[in-house]
Amino acid sequence: MAQKLAALLMMFGGSTFALAQTAETPEVPQTPAEVDAEIENDIANAEVSTAQYSAELGLAFRKGPGPELRLNWYRDDDQVYGLKIGQYSGKDISHFDTLALTTIGLQSRFSLEGSFFIEGGLDLTQIKGTIDEAETTSTAGTGTYGFEGSVSQTFLQLGFGNQWQSGTFTYGVDWLNLYVPFSGSSVETSSTGTILDREQRERRNKRDFKTEAWDINYGISLHAGMMF
Repeated sequence: MAQKLAALLMMFGGSTFALAQTAETPEVPQTPAEVDAEIENDIANAEVSTAQYSAELGLAFRKGPGPELRLNWYRDDDQVYGLKIGQYSGKDISHFDTLALTTIGLQSRFSLEGSFFIEGGLDLTQIKGTIDEAETTSTAGTGTYGFEGSVSQTFLQLGFGNQWQSGTFTYGVDWLNLYVPFSGSSVETSSTGTILDREQRERRNKRDFKTEAWDINYGISLHAGMMF
């Protein structure tokens, strides 16, 4: 009996000592190679930038129809910054035969919900208005008359639309763009023809062209392209 009790005590004591040794075993420090591997793994698993670029071609209407080129930088899913170049030309609703706009603008676009966005920017526009030289009659007699006017304007652009992505393909609609002029160069005009009151006509046309150049513009645009 005494021998069995002694054996049990020895077994219990040995197990307790082994557990104590296990609990007190110190943590083995990482080697420099293991530390470097852990840092590289953290960098690899870190969140990467979602910035992308896109190039789009579009068809727009602003005083007349015309093509557009857009180059965009996607800072993230909600902010897009870009450059827009456009050229629009058509028969003006006033007495000018042609009104042409050549534009280059900087834009900022912000997504609100889903594909819907609002945008704003600055737009530098060269405007030209022409009256084709032709036979005309006035109280001063009969003769030919032609006119050309040009001016550079800076517009504040505000608008909204929708933009969608499908893989690397992107497409969108600017449902409404509002262009508000706030600065510009002096209007330059010239006239040609044989009508006797040509100078008086040019002064009137210059006044009308200046009014047209300072008019608020409205635009709509369809555009599509690729992201890279």
